[in-house]
Amino acid sequence: MICSSVPELFWLNGCVVFLSVGFRKLLIKEEMTQVNLDNVLNIACLGIRRAIIFMGLGLNAATDPNFKDYSLIPHTGISLVPNAASDEVIEEYKREFSSWIVAGGLREIIESFSVFLDEVYTFCLQTSISNDTLTLEDAQNKNKCFKQVFLNKKLKLLSKDYPIDSEINQLLLDLGRVRNCLTHRRGIVSNEDCNTEHGLQVSWKALEIVAKQQTGAETPIPFPIKEPVFLAQGGTLNAQWYIKSAVFPVGTSIRLKPRDLSEIAFLVNEEAKKIISSVILIARSAGADITEH
Repeated sequence: MICSSVPELFWLNGCVVFLSVGFRKLLIKEEMTQVNLDNVLNIACLGIRRAIIFMGLGLNAATDPNFKDYSLIPHTGISLVPNAASDEVIEEYKREFSSWIVAGGLREIIESFSVFLDEVYTFCLQTSISNDTLTLEDAQNKNKCFKQVFLNKKLKLLSKDYPIDSEINQLLLDLGRVRNCLTHRRGIVSNEDCNTEHGLQVSWKALEIVAKQQTGAETPIPFPIKEPVFLAQGGTLNAQWYIKSAVFPVGTSIRLKPRDLSEIAFLVNEEAKKIISSVILIARSAGADITEH
């Protein structure tokens, strides 16, 4: 648990301001509480875990050739679709289901990260008020505006007002485009989805394992590693970041692989941790006592 005494309840001109959820009211109180930054971080991490689990359940079902039961009749007694579809039709159902599941997973990641940033910004505003660099009225206005903008704008505002930089601004913007295309156009890319002349492109950092031999030659090792790697001439195994991209031209369907989705979720999860580390530095600079467990 990471706690800070730049609190949910803190002194301002003889009063204590309650700010944990949106600067809603003033309270007169003689004590100060703590903010658990682990709980703030968990907003993002929980959303990511939910997305991975739900996408896993859905995509595993969609790719299982033996899973063909799509009927709700045993649960509802109502039939709205044919009860005995051919294997070919069921495969089409499952392809569309895969897109639907991915859209839901991306929405979960994007929206939970957005709520996470809301709480991060609220906490940072608290520190600014506590060290008299921001008035309560200005903080209320800033917080209201922050909650009303889209995710990519939130990151820009956050980095403008506080020393918190993010490396995934463009990724989150691209994921928003992917999610909108999956939701509104069944994953078929149109001109309005495109962010490059080649179509809709999504790029992210991914980890790869490389066998580096004494000669300097590098050989990528398929991940996950399922058996021991033997280097006949000696050398080392290194994990390194590289830029990975997927491009979907106009008229084609978006098909992100499970590995792609896992890498993107991992990257967003790590970014949330980095942001919390920056928040701790901001709290320390404001004179907060930090307790880490």
